[in-house]
Amino acid sequence: MFDVTALLRDKGLAPKRIKAHILFSQHYIKTGIMSVEMGENLAEVFVLRQSSDYDFEFEPDEANILTALEHARTFFAATRAYFEVKH
Repeated sequence: MFDVTALLRDKGLAPKRIKAHILFSQHYIKTGIMSVEMGENLAEVFVLRQSSDYDFEFEPDEANILTALEHARTFFAATRAYFEVKH
C-alpha cells in the first residue's frame, strides 16, 4: 500500500496502518482533495499487499508489479503537488 502517513499527519491524524486507507478515503477522497481514481488505485494496491503478506501461494506477475509501480508514481506526484500548493 502507498504510504499515506504524511497526508494523514497533515490533517492531524496518526492512525495505525490498518485504518490508514479508510482515513485517507474519508479525508482526501470524499472531500475531493484527491481523485476517486486515486482511492481505487490505493485499494487495488492494498489488496495486492494483503495477498503478498497473507496468501503464501500468491505470486505477483509482471502486470501486477507494473500496475502497482504506476499507481505509486501517480500517488507520489499527487501527494507532492498537494504539499507544494498547501505549503
